[in-house]
Amino acid sequence: MGNSSVSAGDRDSTCSVVIVGAGHAAAQAARSLRANGFDGRLIMVGAEDWLPYDRPPLSKERLTQDGPVDRLLLNPDTFYSSHKIELVLGSAATAIDRDARHVTLANGERLSYDRLVLATGSRVRRLPDSIAGAERALYLRSFAECAVIRARLANARRVVVIGAGYIGLEVAASIRKTGAAVTVIEAADRALARIASPHISQLFEAAHRAWGVTILTNAKVKAIEPDAVLIEGHPPAPADLVIAGIGGAAEDSLARGAGLLCDDGVLVDQQGRSSDPAIFAIGDVAKPVVNGARLRLESVSAAVAQGKAVAAAIMGQPAPADETPWFWSDQFDLKLQIAGVRGADDVAVVRRREDAPGLAVLHCRDNRLTCIEAVNDPRSFMMARRIIADPDARIDLDIACNGEIPFAEAFSAQARTAA
Repeated sequence: MGNSSVSAGDRDSTCSVVIVGAGHAAAQAARSLRANGFDGRLIMVGAEDWLPYDRPPLSKERLTQDGPVDRLLLNPDTFYSSHKIELVLGSAATAIDRDARHVTLANGERLSYDRLVLATGSRVRRLPDSIAGAERALYLRSFAECAVIRARLANARRVVVIGAGYIGLEVAASIRKTGAAVTVIEAADRALARIASPHISQLFEAAHRAWGVTILTNAKVKAIEPDAVLIEGHPPAPADLVIAGIGGAAEDSLARGAGLLCDDGVLVDQQGRSSDPAIFAIGDVAKPVVNGARLRLESVSAAVAQGKAVAAAIMGQPAPADETPWFWSDQFDLKLQIAGVRGADDVAVVRRREDAPGLAVLHCRDNRLTCIEAVNDPRSFMMARRIIADPDARIDLDIACNGEIPFAEAFSAQARTAA
């Protein structure tokens, strides 16, 4: 998508990089630029008032337990001043002038750039207006929204969660552990339908039900009333509080307004370059090619890797080695760890040891491991991450599905040595 590095003559205080966004990807890009020798002006724009903070805890322990905000911060406030990173917080970017190379903020300020990095993340999908009372539902994306839900939970004994993806189930698990009654409503035929294999869905549904969570699948919400949620084909679900977690969409309106190529995300190459060589995109808003298809990798690990890659590209340095995408979710006493990206036609085999609590679902294509879904099996997960990254590793499915044979024995000698 064109040369987008900063030339050697421009690597001084006259060159400006503006990063729009203040999450994991943005913070990593800023950190890596300074670490890689960039000494020009570096500005980070955040729509929220907070310093860049960690979002995953919002659906877990932070949802039900208050504590110092500092524990969520990705870096202490002194980090930004010591690295000469200018923070413009509490004012969203509203427009990009690609010809003049400046970004306009909601407060009217204009910021000039030589290189622009879009790290605007994703936005929560809202319930359709066709659902009566949809405005009563709360959403969880930001620190402020988490604080609102936590305050409301103090007087809520019956909670309905709409959506059984990562966020929905994590919220359900966190709230259920407080003793409140929890009902999860999912439109698909199983929990985690978009994210995980049927084997994992069954395991997590069973765990939630064992903890007393009611899970309704193939269920469509008709209306949200002051004290209940009406569901087609089911009795009303009593509710003092309703939380919707039905997925997210790329926050690419700024990029679209500037005429960048987008499709539920900014289309980028492997180092985050957009269709404009002066503009990059990273994190949840970016849509690179993964395993031959455009895919948004909504995870902290991907955000960090992309932040490093863009910093290298801006500095004209070699791209960091590709990292195997990985994801995780903590619910009750289960830790799900996923590495790689499974394909629709992959062969799935389940690996379980009789004397161990965990299991792993291995996804394979052409005798190669493409993805692992590991539950309470960190050793297999870590080994699989390395094997997935090895293009020469081949898997023996008969051995792989036998939990009594060491995991590494299922792969070629070269892969076993690497593992």
